Amino acid sequence: MRGDTDASCYPRSRTPTKSSEDYHEAILVIRRLRGSYRNVNIAERLGRSKPSVTKALSNLAATGLVQMSGHDVRLTEEGERVASATLERHRFFERLLVETASAEA
Repeated sequence: MRGDTDASCYPRSRTPTKSSEDYHEAILVIRRLRGSYRNVNIAERLGRSKPSVTKALSNLAATGLVQMSGHDVRLTEEGERVASATLERHRFFERLLVETASAEA
C-alpha cells in the first residue's frame, strides 16, 4: 500500500492516477458490499488514515469524479466508469495469476 502522503498529490485534472483509481475501486466495492460507506471504511480498506482519505476525497470531488454530501460519498457517472474499469482490470490480472499458479502446480 502507498503511504498517506499520496492523497495530497492528486492532480486537479479529470485524468485518474493510480492512487485515485484505488479510491474509486474502494468506493465501488464498499458500496456494493454495504450499500453505503464512510471515510473510515475507505481508510480501513486501503490502509490509510482518515484525514488522508478525507483529503483525497475532497480532491476527487474537485475533479468531478465523486460527489460528497456530509459523510456520504458517491461516484459520479464518470467516476463509476473509472471504478468499474479499474475493478475489471484488477480482476483480470488476479484470474491470470491464479491460472498461472494453478498451471505451475
